[in-house]
Amino acid sequence: MSRSITHQIKNGKYRSFLLFLLLSLVFWVLTKFSKEYSETIQATLVYKNIPEQVTIVGERSSMIRFDIVTNGFESLFFKIKKPKIDLNINSYYKDGMKSISLSNNDLVNIINDQLSNYNSVKSVFGDGLIIELDSIVSIKLPVIIRSNIQFKEGFKGMGDFVKDPDSVLVFGPQNKLNTIEHIVSESLELNEVDNDIDKSIKLLPPEDVNISIETKNVRVLLKVEEFTQKQLILPIELINIPEGQTVKLLPETVTITFDVSIEEFNTITESDFRIICDFSERDETNNSLNPILENFPESLSNLVLGTQRIEYLIFK
Repeated sequence: MSRSITHQIKNGKYRSFLLFLLLSLVFWVLTKFSKEYSETIQATLVYKNIPEQVTIVGERSSMIRFDIVTNGFESLFFKIKKPKIDLNINSYYKDGMKSISLSNNDLVNIINDQLSNYNSVKSVFGDGLIIELDSIVSIKLPVIIRSNIQFKEGFKGMGDFVKDPDSVLVFGPQNKLNTIEHIVSESLELNEVDNDIDKSIKLLPPEDVNISIETKNVRVLLKVEEFTQKQLILPIELINIPEGQTVKLLPETVTITFDVSIEEFNTITESDFRIICDFSERDETNNSLNPILENFPESLSNLVLGTQRIEYLIFK
């Protein structure tokens, strides 16, 4: 017999041996994994279809453990992908209920229905499941804008933010809503601002998962104008002078400096201000009065009086 023929026979025997080993291994795996046995499985609970008029309060059970009769293939599948068990709350809820109680038998039926390929759950660990409920109510709460805005030199914001909406409906259990006073926004961060602000920013939902807000965003507007400094000399009005006395102020005018928008610069005049000295509040030791800025346009900022003390003379 030639060497090549001998080599072919040996290779054929080797391949046959490998095929035999492979078939034996497959048979062993099929036999072992097809065998049924009892095993404890842990699954995730998923709460679904919660009626709009209620919410789940307290701690929700997130896991459930149960004994199941299964085979090796099914057991391996459960280890690779932990099963999820859906709890359809709407199926058990009736108007006015404060809680839903599910016995172990109820849970066994629920799990078996969802693991229809196996239908072999025998028992559930624990003493059933109680789901606490509370009615949903709504209140309207103001919106607070958080911001960090840096204006370009010479520019300022005019007044406060205009918010749209300025308040939102908040839904949740009454006892939870009583602890909330307002809804805040994400921080509005802007630099080198020299134009009007018109932005949509997100509202931050409350940390409590039982509370929700109707509106997710708020529009904020702020008028921005260029400012410059202006100075006026204003007369001082003396009030509460006793009868029969003549009082002379030294000086009778005071300089006021303030920041005003370019747009308003030429419209602001002395008549927009009133500065008084109240004679009944005089400092008799130093013969002086404090000037008080009583009226001024609200759009102005950084108002500074050039004189903080006015002397006086009394003539009888």
